Amino acid sequence: MNFKTKILFLLIPLSLLLSGCGLWTDFTTYFNLYHNAKTLYYDAEELIIKERKDIFFVSEAAIPAGANQNLPKVIEKFSKLLQFHNKSSYVDDALFLIGKAFYYQKSYIKASRKFQELIATQPNSSLVLDATLWLGKSEMQMKKFDSGLKYLDEAKQMALKEKNNDILSEVYVEEVRYLKFQEKFAEAVQKLRDIVALDLSDELSAKALFETGELLFRKLDNPTEAATAYKTTLDFSPPFDVEYNSRLNYSICLREMGKLDESQANLEEMGREFKFLEKIDEIYLQKGLNLKRMGKYDEAYKQLYVLDTLAQNSVSSGVARFEMGDMFENNLRNFDSAFVYYSKAEKSASTVDYVKKIKEKSALFKRYEGLQTNLYVYTRQLAYLADPIEFKKDSLNFYADSADARLADLFKPVEQLTDSAKRALDSLKAIKDSLDNLAKQGGQPGGVVQDEEELVVGRPKGEGDPEGKGPEQGLGNQPVTVQKKGWAPVMPQISADSLRSLLSKVYFDLGNVFFGEIIIPDSSYHYYTLLLSEYPGSKFTGQALFSLGSYYLDKNEKSTADSIFQVVYDNFQNESVVNLAADKLGKPKILLNASPADQLFEEAEKVYYTKEFSTAVQKYYSVFRLYPETFTAPKSLLAAGFVLENDLMLRDSAFAVYDTLVTRYPQTRFTNKIAPKVNFYKDERAKAKKRIDDSLKAIQDSIVADSIAKHAPKIDSTATNKTITDSTGSEKKDPPTNPAPPEQIEEKKQDQTIQESPWATLLREETFLISSKKVKARLRNSS
Repeated sequence: MNFKTKILFLLIPLSLLLSGCGLWTDFTTYFNLYHNAKTLYYDAEELIIKERKDIFFVSEAAIPAGANQNLPKVIEKFSKLLQFHNKSSYVDDALFLIGKAFYYQKSYIKASRKFQELIATQPNSSLVLDATLWLGKSEMQMKKFDSGLKYLDEAKQMALKEKNNDILSEVYVEEVRYLKFQEKFAEAVQKLRDIVALDLSDELSAKALFETGELLFRKLDNPTEAATAYKTTLDFSPPFDVEYNSRLNYSICLREMGKLDESQANLEEMGREFKFLEKIDEIYLQKGLNLKRMGKYDEAYKQLYVLDTLAQNSVSSGVARFEMGDMFENNLRNFDSAFVYYSKAEKSASTVDYVKKIKEKSALFKRYEGLQTNLYVYTRQLAYLADPIEFKKDSLNFYADSADARLADLFKPVEQLTDSAKRALDSLKAIKDSLDNLAKQGGQPGGVVQDEEELVVGRPKGEGDPEGKGPEQGLGNQPVTVQKKGWAPVMPQISADSLRSLLSKVYFDLGNVFFGEIIIPDSSYHYYTLLLSEYPGSKFTGQALFSLGSYYLDKNEKSTADSIFQVVYDNFQNESVVNLAADKLGKPKILLNASPADQLFEEAEKVYYTKEFSTAVQKYYSVFRLYPETFTAPKSLLAAGFVLENDLMLRDSAFAVYDTLVTRYPQTRFTNKIAPKVNFYKDERAKAKKRIDDSLKAIQDSIVADSIAKHAPKIDSTATNKTITDSTGSEKKDPPTNPAPPEQIEEKKQDQTIQESPWATLLREETFLISSKKVKARLRNSS
């Protein structure tokens, strides 16, 4: 009950006597709206805080369903209070709690407005500090980091001044969340250490130390300092979940530091404490991982097997199954068991870190197991075609296994059996007798090894097995076939050659699996050599040889590898693997599946590299002329144009070829490269032609004008005789004022003679033609 509520209850009698209007308003407002809304709000906030597992988590967690139902009611009731009782003393509380309700609903814009309204309209309220903090938090959630950090700093300074440790704690937590979001983990660690140094509360210090350990271990890869942080957490009386996780992660850090015995001792101690009984599956998992790291595989298997059987639905069981699969794959080399546990892990719950790894391993071993099954089936079916009695043996052996199971159920005194059960027992006994006779005649039925465990080609023995040999010792650990119990024998419906082809592919695929995925090179060597020895004419021969070369290259036997690559290069020039070998040998690549157009283009390429550019252009262009519909045609035009432009410096000819390319093949990628250049060239030619035409027209106009000026009759006003009439009536011409010299008169006569000559027009046309050619030549040279 807050201070305002206590005062109200103390003053109720007095209010009835004095009938104070303002006090009575607060009283009715409290019970009608504020009390109900506040109760709903704190119920919702309690649920939200209870669900919050990590106060340093970057984003706000989803709110529980119950809280989600209460918050809209809180907003509605407080909004009515503000609307109808805006003079009461609860206005600041209403604004603040509406803002927090919006914040929890992740309506950060609305929340920010309410906090700002409170600060602006209620400057003397005791909630201004809280509102400033939550305003900063709202801005940070909207990624407005500058303003958010400013408000947080204001809240920090006010909290320090008022010695409000709760607000100060929240500010520091928000700053750590921001640094984590920015992935500034080293700065976040320092901020967390500042929190511990301030000693605001034991719980906050414990959580800050635990978060320090998390960042150091998982983000900064520093298990030594992380272990110290986890261990120090226990000095601050942490909550149960922080204490448990700190102790568990401390043990994990010790394992990463190589202190396996100390880690195991700490886990053993945790396992004996009753308060950790509900977490015993996680403790067992870490103990099993420690034993696996120690190389104590039998003990590790027993420890992890407990989780596989007794905690089947837990996350720890999913992780334990993956770790058992990994142990069988990489430590014990038992791929059957690895396949089983990887498959079980895929169907189990697990942590985020393991989900991707489980899917990848499960898919790989499903493929591997399928290849092993095919290997056994195809091998046995070949045996059936060679000797049909093998099919009968396998069939009897298969049904005998079923009979053994039935016999176990029927193993009762005969008199207690029903008639149908007695008949079944007789049939089963007959089958066993037949099997015994076959075994006496031809050895063990089925012609396969009858060990308790299944044997698989390419599965190495466990570590330290004296029979395990590499390829140089003949691979003594490799059996011939796999016995797949539970497979019902079936006579093949395809020929022996088809079965051999399928077997060759299985050998090749198994070699690839061991070479590139499971990474056991000696087993890949076994399958590749098996393929080459048993099926030398297979379509996988070239690829298998190249893989063998890569195997020797990985073993630093370069000379052997190069000799194998040379065999591939010389003998498999129609397969893509030849160019892989060419890369290894540093030799020219081979053109595969070449059409006539491709072959002609390659010839042109070879000629070009000999610097016979004119011949190369002819060959390139002949590809277009002979095979215009092929994809090689536009490529050859581009090559021809390139040589003309850059090597022969014949740009007009290059443009003609490029123009053909753009016109004939407008949609090819080769056209896209050259089209801008062709368009630019066309524009420039058009501009040059216009300049020439304009110059020619100007010359023509000038010549015509000169001709007109030269041959037009001239009228000299000074030389014109004036007619004068004298007194007698007779006309008399005045003499010219400035008579022309005799030579000018003679020149005019000559000009008139030329103008009247029939050769005058021809002479002008020849002059114009000669001038036009000279202009064109000058313009061509200048362009």
